[in-house]
Amino acid sequence: MKKKILIYFLIIMVAATIIGRVASGVSVARVSVERPESNYVSHTVRSIGQVEKNVEEGIYTIAGMIVKKLYVNIGDTVAQDAILAEVDLDVLEEQLSAKQNELKKIQLQKRDEENQNQVSAENRQRAIRQAQDSYNRTADAADTQVWQAAQAFEDAKWRIENAGEVSQEEWDALESDLIAKRNSLQQAEQSRASELLRAGQALEDAQIKEAEKSTMAGLQIDEEPIVKDIEKLEELKANQGLIKASVDGVVTNINVKTGEQTVSTAMILLADTSKGYRFTAEINKDQNKYLSIGQEVSLAPTNGKAAIEGLMVESIVASEEDAEVMKVTIPVSAEQFYIGESVELVARHSAKKYPICLPISAIGEENKVAFVYLMETESTILGEVTVVKKHNVTVLDKNESYAAIATSDLTTKQMVVVSANKELQDGVRVRMDES
Repeated sequence: MKKKILIYFLIIMVAATIIGRVASGVSVARVSVERPESNYVSHTVRSIGQVEKNVEEGIYTIAGMIVKKLYVNIGDTVAQDAILAEVDLDVLEEQLSAKQNELKKIQLQKRDEENQNQVSAENRQRAIRQAQDSYNRTADAADTQVWQAAQAFEDAKWRIENAGEVSQEEWDALESDLIAKRNSLQQAEQSRASELLRAGQALEDAQIKEAEKSTMAGLQIDEEPIVKDIEKLEELKANQGLIKASVDGVVTNINVKTGEQTVSTAMILLADTSKGYRFTAEINKDQNKYLSIGQEVSLAPTNGKAAIEGLMVESIVASEEDAEVMKVTIPVSAEQFYIGESVELVARHSAKKYPICLPISAIGEENKVAFVYLMETESTILGEVTVVKKHNVTVLDKNESYAAIATSDLTTKQMVVVSANKELQDGVRVRMDES
């Protein structure tokens, strides 16, 4: 009896083991593995941008003209002196007449102002002469008074010095006279100084140049643009109202329609073909490591036309809108591309060979630390099983296909998971994908 029970137990255990292994085989992740190997890691920078003009020329005319006819459309290529538009000659004549009348009014005002300035100048010169004469007369009179007082003082001093033996009463009289004459001299000198000061100030005031009136300067400012407008109108009239291209170029914008009135801004914009075009595109800072000024690149139109090789990067600058974005500029010609054309930049960086490389799909990242899963075999009570172990690595370089790993982290003998049919975790069982 005991023997039968033992047999049944063993049968049940074997069945449970078989069922467990079958169930485990169904639930475990299937993985593909590869061994690290030596390989090249290259970098290709790709970015789609547009062709732009280098220099844009504005075509202007007098504001207030009526556009009678437009001869071009946006995108047209035109030669220098080609007719772009025509304005109404009747409106032109009205504008010219109005401007000429404005100029006459200003010129009359200037003439009146010049006459007034001439009268003011003459009056000023007269005032200066009068002030100078007054100063001279004041100086002469004051000098005479001082000279007379000085003479009287000298006479009084001589009399007291040559008095000899006189009575006390006579001596006192002489001293009093001397003191009086000295005081008179001092008063005359003080009077002379104050009178000359007043006369000199009056002369100085007369000599001070009057501040220039702003009227004449203002009229001059008003006159200059009117003269220029008249010159432009007369030139336009001589051209029968035809507005022509100033350079060889491509029409990039038209800011007026037939029948509309012109304004002070440019009515037509031309891309100057003699100054060339430029291709511009944006790349991120990571891509910038593989692109440099002077590097040869190719540009391929997105419409399928053949790529143009051997073009050179002219500039790489940070975008004003986003510091993480770089703007790349490459000079091109009008023969190679047209303005607004969508073009793909392709720049290949020289490849470098590394001893330990893996497909990029093998690399995971957690908390900014790169890792791989290594496939290993473990012994359990059910026998040997295959598991994966999480292993941190240092990525030296990578592109869209491969990653180079530090030789201290992996060897070419280890089996590394490169793909799995479900998410993996450290230590979970897996089985090799046989497909």
